[in-house]
Amino acid sequence: MMITLLLLVLHLLLLFLLLLFLFLLLLLLLLLLLIIIIIIIIIIIIIIIIIIIIIIIIR
Repeated sequence: MMITLLLLVLHLLLLFLLLLFLFLLLLLLLLLLLIIIIIIIIIIIIIIIIIIIIIIIIR
């Protein structure tokens, strides 16, 4: 009886660790996505500023 209980606890612990790992992985991916989006926005802003400067210089 004791052994089966111990196995059950181990299984639950493993499951919990797996879920925690998946959650952390998801969090990391979301963070990465956020960083990529921020970088893209910064690049777009820089391009717009460069275009405005070029237009001002041409005029």
